[in-house]
Amino acid sequence: MTWELDLGKPEDPQQRYFTEDQLRKIIEGAEGQYLVLFALLAGTGMRIGEASGLHVTDLDLDNRVIYVRRGVWNGQELFPRTRNAIRKIDIDPGLAELLRQHFRDKKVGCVFEARNGSPISGNSVLKRVLHPLTEAAWHRQQTEDFLGSDSQSTCEVLALSDSPHLTKKSRTQ
Repeated sequence: MTWELDLGKPEDPQQRYFTEDQLRKIIEGAEGQYLVLFALLAGTGMRIGEASGLHVTDLDLDNRVIYVRRGVWNGQELFPRTRNAIRKIDIDPGLAELLRQHFRDKKVGCVFEARNGSPISGNSVLKRVLHPLTEAAWHRQQTEDFLGSDSQSTCEVLALSDSPHLTKKSRTQ
């Protein structure tokens, strides 16, 4: 007896991504090297591991080109597994200037570094920077949707939103 079992193919999971407006809010909310990092990721489509693996020598800002030559995985710099992963990316003048300002006179080392000088960790960026930024942006958006943003600043809305007594009616009084 022969058994033929066809389980079919699982559906590909839908790729999650940020909208243009969400990206703008993340970049505007970030500070220091994380502002530059998120602008780079949004402007190039690079993966976080590729951006973590960038060295100053991988940037040719006069010609507005980034050379992707390595990535970082679990704290280790690794060469890409495929030839297609090694590539050059053209960047716009605004991003080139932002990168230039970020590392100024630095000639060697990682573009994005942890406090100890090692490449930044994608997991740390996700947990310590991106998640708090997206949670704050989501909370701010929900609050503005509820209260409206016509007559109050974002700071006022956030301060009021923590009040258990705040309702849409009490805001207009």
